[in-house]
Amino acid sequence: MSKDQRSETVEQRIAAMEGGKLDLSDLGLTELPVRALTGIRLSELRLNSNPISDLPDALANFGLTSLNLDNLPLERLPTVLRRMTSLRRLDLDWQLLKELPEWIGDLHGLRRLSLTGNKVIRLPESLGKLSQLEYLWVQACGLSEFPSIVKSLPNLDTLVVSTNPIGTIPLSFAGMPKLDTFFASNCQLTALPDTFDTFPELEFVNLENNNISALPPSMQRSRLGKLGLMGNPLPIPPEIMKAPANEIIAYYFTQRRQSTGVPLKETKMILVGQGEVGKTSLVKHLRGERVDTHESATQGIRVEPWQPGAVADDVKVRIWDFGGQEIMHATHQFFLTERTLYLVVLNSREDEHRGRLEYWLKLIQNFAAGAPTLIVCNKADQHRLDLDERGLRQKYPFILGVHRVSAVTGLGMDELTSAIGAAIRDLQHLQERFLPAEIAVKEKLEAPGGDYISYERYQQVCDEAGMPKDIRRKTLLRFLNDLGVVLSFVDDPQMMMTSVLRPDWVTDGVYAVLHAHMDGGVLHHAQLSEILKPSERYPEDKHGFIIEMMKKFELCFQYDTADRKTRYLIPDLLPKNEPDTGDWEGALRFEYQYEVLPSSIISRFIVRMQAMISKRTYWRTGVVLERNRNRALVKADLEEKRIRIAVDGNVMGRRELLDIIRAEFEQLHSTISQIAVKEKVPLPDAPGVLADYQHLRTLRDMFTLNFVPEGATRTYNVRHLLEGVDTEERMMASNRDKLAPLEREDPPPQRVAPPVSVAQVWGMGGFVLLAFAVVAVILIAGMQFAGALGFGLLALGILLSVALVLVIVLRMTGAINEARLERMTGGLLERLPLLRGGRDQTGSAPAPQQKPKRPRRTTPPA
Repeated sequence: MSKDQRSETVEQRIAAMEGGKLDLSDLGLTELPVRALTGIRLSELRLNSNPISDLPDALANFGLTSLNLDNLPLERLPTVLRRMTSLRRLDLDWQLLKELPEWIGDLHGLRRLSLTGNKVIRLPESLGKLSQLEYLWVQACGLSEFPSIVKSLPNLDTLVVSTNPIGTIPLSFAGMPKLDTFFASNCQLTALPDTFDTFPELEFVNLENNNISALPPSMQRSRLGKLGLMGNPLPIPPEIMKAPANEIIAYYFTQRRQSTGVPLKETKMILVGQGEVGKTSLVKHLRGERVDTHESATQGIRVEPWQPGAVADDVKVRIWDFGGQEIMHATHQFFLTERTLYLVVLNSREDEHRGRLEYWLKLIQNFAAGAPTLIVCNKADQHRLDLDERGLRQKYPFILGVHRVSAVTGLGMDELTSAIGAAIRDLQHLQERFLPAEIAVKEKLEAPGGDYISYERYQQVCDEAGMPKDIRRKTLLRFLNDLGVVLSFVDDPQMMMTSVLRPDWVTDGVYAVLHAHMDGGVLHHAQLSEILKPSERYPEDKHGFIIEMMKKFELCFQYDTADRKTRYLIPDLLPKNEPDTGDWEGALRFEYQYEVLPSSIISRFIVRMQAMISKRTYWRTGVVLERNRNRALVKADLEEKRIRIAVDGNVMGRRELLDIIRAEFEQLHSTISQIAVKEKVPLPDAPGVLADYQHLRTLRDMFTLNFVPEGATRTYNVRHLLEGVDTEERMMASNRDKLAPLEREDPPPQRVAPPVSVAQVWGMGGFVLLAFAVVAVILIAGMQFAGALGFGLLALGILLSVALVLVIVLRMTGAINEARLERMTGGLLERLPLLRGGRDQTGSAPAPQQKPKRPRRTTPPA
């Protein structure tokens, strides 16, 4: 961006500012444009992401209440800040600061201070003078010890000290009356002070990725709502770690108190792979059953018990044999969990690409956080499948080994059985201890008698077993769900009232729906009675549960038609053929590229965007959306592992629609652990050439103006490419990446005008008096020498001149800025008769010529 372009952009942002809030971030400014700001009423100023190395003294004259200096190359705080005592918020993230000056304590009105990413290894004692401070963020600053000075901040609400090697938290960290949020993740902590019951308002605590091995008893008396403990050597199962704080704490201390508990020693083993690779034959051979080479493909999921043998003879294993048909893949997410051993089964007669080896490994990595996995090449008696085993293990460290077997001849099966036993023995959750009452509940649920159970009946079973009426009941149900004993959704109010005792009951029901003959993927509610049979297994009052299960996992969505009959659309059953969606020439484009693209992503996206679907234009791998006369085409290419987006319409509207679409995909991606996806920006004049979105952001943060994308033949402006796809809100949000952004609840500050000196007052007053004296002399002389017409013209000219003088005075007082001065001056000059350039035949002055306006587009382009 050139100097003239920057100046023009500054003027544009000044003209567009509202409420005294001005954003001059990310403009490549090397100094504050003081002249352009003269006379502006400012309360909040954003200067982040500019190469400004110092601030002028004039900045203190504005009475700012909020100042953002993130990503500025400041090695010390500008001294002008010391005079800015009206500041309530000061953002200093990702600078080059090594210390804070003692005068920081003079900013008595400061309520929010953020120092993330600096090298401030200690906080000054004067910080304790900030009695109004509510928010202190000192993440990744290199602090070597806990900042005990925070104890002197009575109004502190939020404290973040994460990613600092502080080692310990002192006992003096206690009794802060308003502390609500405390983050200390990645701090090399080994112990915690027993003071958590001294914080009356403390609700959110994040202590992840430390070396904490025990929780202090005071946590039982605290009022914590959320507690982050992942990544610590605590005897708490991962699914419990994800629960609310009271459940985590109750589980931990219950386990400590129980002395009669016994290890459950049960686990789940899941076989995944394409259809007809021999998964069912492997299960039968493991269980000592006869293998039927002509057995039909598995429909849905089969669950079979198994004892691994001598290596792990005391462990009970539930083998889950997943059907490999493509339409069933979307339902695997119901059951993929971390506390599981996985077998990826391939057909040795086909190459690894046809067996989609990396597809299945990516699913395990994404949905099961890389649980231990064995690769099994079945039918090895017919052909040896060569794999890059070293490369696979480097890419997927959770792979335990590769085994070449034949379920029919028994080749390699003994070695596979031993490997399975060894892998099961190493599963950590096998040593989790359970009380007799909990085991009694589990055995009751496993007893023959039904396919599902109501939550009310589950509570009765707990009562009969003598289990206390506390949150441990929900925790147990969540644990049993993870082991595959039941299928339950205790965190979903709509679905928690029914728990599935036989998982194949729900999968058989879902698969029956997915395999039913439907017209264009549309399911009529009345069809469920014909699809879900027998009626004794699927009574009518449970049809809704099957549909809610499909809706929960975004396999379908409900819509009502003019005849008021309920219908469901199932994207996985839509026609594959893409309809004519129109011309997308010149559209705004964006793209996602995946290492592996689960087919469920596009179908889940269609379900989520149901309210914006344009004229029911959808097919199995794509959809057309519409919002405020902007249209978007979103379609997936499963072979190329890409999702392409094209948005047409007016510039602002299409950016907003693209932002909505991206937000939905970002939320979808967040539900799949460790999914590998890259965002790409097609060049506007060369859509086939893609710029990496994250690389563009990096270039922008490094103040790079132009670059040549790979495959392009000319330079492109970095900011222009980003502005094409990012809304203002997204660009501002990208400048501040916080763990838990907190919205300011303070009322908006009053705008403060810059002070006017006494000398300015005398100067302006003398100027006005002199101007009026001159006008009076001219009028008196005009009355003596000019005729009536001449006197009238003279008087009109003098009045306009006086108005011009007043405009200049307003500029001098700061009531208007330079841009407004130019517009007002031009308007006055146009109205001076002698400067208008003649009259038309009617005696009227000719109207100033204007450029013809562009006709307004009322409909989106085809």
